[in-house]
Amino acid sequence: MGVKNRYLFLKGVFPKSVIIFEKRNKLVSYGVDKELLNLLKKNNSNVNYVVIKNMSLVENKKYENNLYDFYYIKINLLKLVDLILSKSN
Repeated sequence: MGVKNRYLFLKGVFPKSVIIFEKRNKLVSYGVDKELLNLLKKNNSNVNYVVIKNMSLVENKKYENNLYDFYYIKINLLKLVDLILSKSN
């Protein structure tokens, strides 16, 4: 099973969490979670996340005040604005 397939499977299990893979001492993710991971690295946001290393669950951090949906919408809106601005030029 490839990493992207594992990501898709885990996204179904943990839909409101950022799925993070630890590979060679680096943190890797896919899709919108990749951008959310960059946000988590910059500041300590209240976003649930799951860390996987070698097919094993290393950490499952859950916040009561999970802001996953808030940042998910924010990132998608920024992408949409960027797309509109690039089309207008």
